[in-house]
Amino acid sequence: MAKRRPPPPPPPPRDDRYAFLDSGNGERLERFGPLVVRRPAPVATWQSARVPSYWDQADLQFVRTEEGGTWTGAEKVPDPWVIDFPVGEAVLKFVAKPSPNGQVGVFPEQAGTWRWIADRIRGAGRPASVLNGFAYTGGSTLAAAQAGAEVVHVDASSSAIGWARRNAELSGLAERAIRWIEDDVVKFLERELRRGRPYEGIILDPPSFGRGGGRNTWQFDRDLPHLLGLAN
Repeated sequence: MAKRRPPPPPPPPRDDRYAFLDSGNGERLERFGPLVVRRPAPVATWQSARVPSYWDQADLQFVRTEEGGTWTGAEKVPDPWVIDFPVGEAVLKFVAKPSPNGQVGVFPEQAGTWRWIADRIRGAGRPASVLNGFAYTGGSTLAAAQAGAEVVHVDASSSAIGWARRNAELSGLAERAIRWIEDDVVKFLERELRRGRPYEGIILDPPSFGRGGGRNTWQFDRDLPHLLGLAN
């Protein structure tokens, strides 16, 4: 007689923090605060470790459609949906939102980078000036500001900047030295180079494709060499 598969363990307790639960078959399963979220992860081409019934416990799921995708369970999303994320001794707060591309505006895979940024700034033992380009919802900006840096946060999207500023307020960083710049990152760096303004740290996380102000577009393969030249 075949052995019966044991039932899946329950997800971790639902507090305000993040927890990674599983990945595979092109998806990831995570808990963001009170909600278990099932969303795309194209690089997760392996077999998931958990049984299907474990994945079925998701409160919020992104389902691909011909038009792109849609979220099921969106009525369960609290307003606001705030996630506590520890970075070293600090706890940063992020507003999460289900986006049309399957993202939620919080990027836990960057947590190691955020800790590295904060450690380098604190280890310098003096004030540091940091530029964060393609800064989106501001995880690196918050990590740098919390560690004591003066930060210039640059993104071409006004809504993304508003989102990042809200994250800064929730994290108790609204009064820190952060300049919020809505601009095309390449154009801004070109002007800063002409001005001769130095930065002790430059953080860049460009997308594969994006639109800046006016008719400016960003294409990773085409524009990355020029961007890196400006950063040097």
